[in-house]
Amino acid sequence: MSANINTIFSQNFTNLLKNRFKTLADFSKETDTAYSTVSDWKNGKKLPRAGGLQMIANYFDTDIPYLITDHTTTKSEEPLTEIKNNNCLQFEGQRMTPDEIKYMTTQLQMFRLYKKNNDKDPENNDNPDK
Repeated sequence: MSANINTIFSQNFTNLLKNRFKTLADFSKETDTAYSTVSDWKNGKKLPRAGGLQMIANYFDTDIPYLITDHTTTKSEEPLTEIKNNNCLQFEGQRMTPDEIKYMTTQLQMFRLYKKNNDKDPENNDNPDK
């Protein structure tokens, strides 16, 4: 059974803190984030909003997909590599920049994870036809 996004983020956040020898108090102080908020993230009670995810990614010099990806199972990186190496991707007639491709893949990964988690829980499903 796969973990929900809060659990996945919590595990990744905890591992990043541990690997950087940071405590919750360190992170809270250095990012000017309430300790209770940081504690809720670490304990899987809450998930940071998009701006918070980006701040955390910047702090740990990583990206949002890393924060919300389950690293306990082996997942192929081939699709992402294929997208990054595709020189033909265009939007509105212009070739997409590497930053645009990174942003696009981040948004798609977040959407797919959101959709996967909501499809499993009928009470949270906004589509009455399902």
